[in-house]
Amino acid sequence: MPDSSAPSFDVFLSYHSGDADWVEALKTALEAKGIRVWIDSEQIRPGDLFPGALARAIGGVQCVVLVLSPGSVASTWVEEEFNLALARRSRLIGALIDDVEPPGFLEGRTWVDFRDPAQFAAGVDQLVFGIRGERSSDVSSAIPPYRDVSRDAAADETYVLQRLIKRRRQDVRRLWYARIASALVGLAIGGTFSIVAADAGLWTRLAVAVLAPSILTLAAWGLTATGLARLDSKVEQFEILCDGLEACRSRSHPGCRRLRQRFWDMMQDVTADASVPTSPGALS
Repeated sequence: MPDSSAPSFDVFLSYHSGDADWVEALKTALEAKGIRVWIDSEQIRPGDLFPGALARAIGGVQCVVLVLSPGSVASTWVEEEFNLALARRSRLIGALIDDVEPPGFLEGRTWVDFRDPAQFAAGVDQLVFGIRGERSSDVSSAIPPYRDVSRDAAADETYVLQRLIKRRRQDVRRLWYARIASALVGLAIGGTFSIVAADAGLWTRLAVAVLAPSILTLAAWGLTATGLARLDSKVEQFEILCDGLEACRSRSHPGCRRLRQRFWDMMQDVTADASVPTSPGALS
C-alpha cells in the first residue's frame, strides 16, 4: 500500500551530473513558481535501492523534464529514466541547455530552449506552462519553429525498441565473453598446475589440464544458458514488434492500435526487470 504520508511531486528532473549546478538553479526557479520538484540529490536516501526509487518517483509524477546537454544525451542512465517515463506515459519535456541534437524519442515534441542565459526566466515560465498546462501572461503563445511534423506516434515506440534491441545484444555478447573467459581461466589453471606440480604424475597433470577448463566451461555454459535463451527470445520479440510498428507508420490498419498497446504492456514488464542498472549514472 502506498505511503500516504510520502510527499508528492509535480515534476521529475532527469539530468547528467555535469549539469548539476544548472539543474539546481532550475529547481530553485521552479519551486519559486510553486512547482514541487523531485531530484535525486535530495530524495534518494542512504540505503535506498536506486533503480526502485527512480521507478517509484517517475511513476508518481505526470511530467518528466529531461535536461539536454552533451553529457545527458550520451548517458545510459538518463536513457533508462526516459524509458521509464515512456513506459508510464509521462509527459516528456526537453530543456535544451546546449547545442546538441535532441534524441529521437523527443522528435515531434516541442522543447524549452535555455541556451541563452538572458532568457532563463522566460524559459522557466515556458516550462511551468508545460508542466501545469496553465499559461501565465508572460508566456508567449507563438508556435515554436522547431517541430518535426514528419514523425508520427510510432516514433517513440520504435526508437525505444531499437535501443532495447541494441542493449539486449550487448548483454548477449557479455554472457558469451563470460563463457570464453571461463574456458581461458580453466586452461590457465591447468597449465599452471602442470608447471608448478612438475613432480606429479603425468596422468595427474593431464587430468588437471583437461578437467579444469572442462569443468569451468560447463559451469559457465550452465549458468548462462537460461539468460542467453531469455535474451534471444526478447531480442526476437522486440524485432518483430519493431517491424510491425515501423509498418504502422506508412499504413492504416486496425491492428496497429493493438500493436501499440502490446508495446506499452511489454514496457511495463521491461522496466521492472533486472536490466535496470544498479548504480546511478547521474552521480557518476
